[in-house]
Amino acid sequence: MCEKDDGIVLELRRRRQEVIDNEEIILEEVRDICDKERKRIIDVRKAFMWEVNEILYKEEQIREILSKEYSSGIDSLVKDFCGKV
Repeated sequence: MCEKDDGIVLELRRRRQEVIDNEEIILEEVRDICDKERKRIIDVRKAFMWEVNEILYKEEQIREILSKEYSSGIDSLVKDFCGKV
């Protein structure tokens, strides 16, 4: 093998290592992006569940109010009817 071939082999090895190093850098950047997105998704999911729970709580309050109004309305109608009879 001549010096020229040795130089080409060294250059190819250097470029190969450069590619490997770049792949590692890119993989680390992708991992960072995935971690940030995963955290964002978890935060969005938590916010969504909080909103759902808030809606369920309000729905329960409305049901209680309507139930009280309905039963007091029935009681009032019964009293009115019985009072007239």
